[in-house]
Parts: sequence; structure tokens; C-alpha cells
Amino acid sequence: MAAPRVQDESVAIVLLGSFNPSIFEPLWLSNNGLVSEPEAEGAERQLIDHEFARVVLPWAEMFVDKERLQAQTRSAAVNAAQVRDLVLGVLRLLIHTPVSLLSIHHRTDLEVETEQQWHDAGHRLAPKEPWDGILDDPGMFDFAMAGRRPDDLGGSIRVRVRPLATKKPWGIFMNVNDEVHLLDPPADEPAAHAAELLERIWPEAEQRATRIRTSLIERLF
Repeated sequence: MAAPRVQDESVAIVLLGSFNPSIFEPLWLSNNGLVSEPEAEGAERQLIDHEFARVVLPWAEMFVDKERLQAQTRSAAVNAAQVRDLVLGVLRLLIHTPVSLLSIHHRTDLEVETEQQWHDAGHRLAPKEPWDGILDDPGMFDFAMAGRRPDDLGGSIRVRVRPLATKKPWGIFMNVNDEVHLLDPPADEPAAHAAELLERIWPEAEQRATRIRTSLIERLF
């Protein structure tokens, strides 16, 4: 059986806390040394009622509302460390900003060779037998598992798998979410603490995502 082909990959960093979308604009990023002047000049920005900001750079995209900040790579060719450094820079500038959760998402779109492989993978993750007599022609729609973190941090490792029938003939989406809850951040500099945690967990999060994806592909196909 042929292994599925990786069609696309992306990495996203998500922070939950309290943010001011109005300040997130390309010029602010450039003035603080987080992006170059040419990148800032060519960037796109949307601000909706001071409630939501979107900044699009050549290599990254950032979404900010009052409770969430997300920065992600724009293509598989982008070095994810660039996005990490962008988020680190923001956190170190806004050291007093409350941050309650940090998560790193490694997302992969897989292209499966045959329809039968596609169905078999879903059946292995979510067997149909328990649904006999309950649903007609049941099939996996969305599947998620969570496990304990292997370190001393609060949070979990979450894996999500779902079919991508609308994007390509036989596709599968996989997301490995390395999530950390900031249970007792320093009261004076909570965002600086989040930056320290991001630097700390980044190498293992990358390795863990690769291990999980490789192991799942081997077991499903």
C-alpha cells in the first residue's frame, strides 16, 4: 500500500489572553524590528471596528482579536522559526499583556492514492460497527484524541484528523496541537513568561509533531 503524499504543511502559534488589535499594523512591527521595512511596506492589513486585525506578510499571516492572537506560516516553504520569532518579539514587547494559553499547531494535508485507502484510514480511527442501526452509512467526520503532556507543564497534546474530500479527491487533514496552560504566570510580566515557555517547548513540539504524524501514517496505511 502506497503511503500518502504530503501536499501541504503549515505551522500556527495561538495565544489566548487580552490583546489590543488596533496596534497590530505593519509599521508597528517594522518600527520594533520584527519585520523589515520592505516587508512592512508590502504587507496587507485589515482592521474591523478595532475588534479584529489581520496582517498579511509575504511569509506569515497574523490574526488578532481582543482574546486571541494567531500567527501562521503562509506556505510549506516558510521556515516556521520565522513565525516563532515574530510571536516571541510581540510577547517581549507586550510583556504586561495577560496570556493564559499557548499552543503550537503543526498542520498537514495528506493526499491518499485511492478511495479505498481513504475509507480504510477512517475505519481504523473510527470503526463503523458501533454505529450499526444508529446511522445510515456512517463515516468519520472529525476525529480527535488528547494525551497528557510528557513534561511538568499544564496542558495536553491533541491530535485531530478529518477527511478533506472537498479540497482534493482523497485527502486527509492532520493537526498536532502542543498546548500549554499558563496556570500561574508572573503577575507583572505574564507575556514575557509566555515567551520563555514558547522558546522552551518549541524544539520538542516540532519533533513530537513529526513523530506523531509519522507513526499515524504508518499505522493507518
